[in-house]
Amino acid sequence: MTNSEIELVSLEIFNKYIHRGGSHKQLFNIMQEERIKFREIASSNANFIGALTFGDNKQTYIMVNQGIENIGRRNFTIAHELGHYFLNHKLHSNSFFCQDKQIAEESEVTDKIEHEANYFASCFLMPKQKITSAFLLWQIVQRR
Repeated sequence: MTNSEIELVSLEIFNKYIHRGGSHKQLFNIMQEERIKFREIASSNANFIGALTFGDNKQTYIMVNQGIENIGRRNFTIAHELGHYFLNHKLHSNSFFCQDKQIAEESEVTDKIEHEANYFASCFLMPKQKITSAFLLWQIVQRR
């Protein structure tokens, strides 16, 4: 997918689910509406960050490493996994297991699907129209 296509999908999901407040505050509501079950996993593998998986019963799960202490990182990981879900990434097995190096800054990610999920998360958590208007307001305040 192109970045423009990903931005459109992100905007559609944002407009469908975010009626007020920040998108990060609605992640659990979105999972509930989409019937995605959320699990925090205690993992001794420090590289395990998150996963989108489907159970044998076709139930969709998003799992994140319980050891993620930074709330921003945790929210980005959940949004990244939702990116896999909403972008209809086809699983090669029953899951996407995302490692720390895959949910990283753009320049560090080489896998196309992981790049797309990262871009979705960025667009969803920081929608262009919200960021632009906040920046313009900040500029006005700074000029006073």
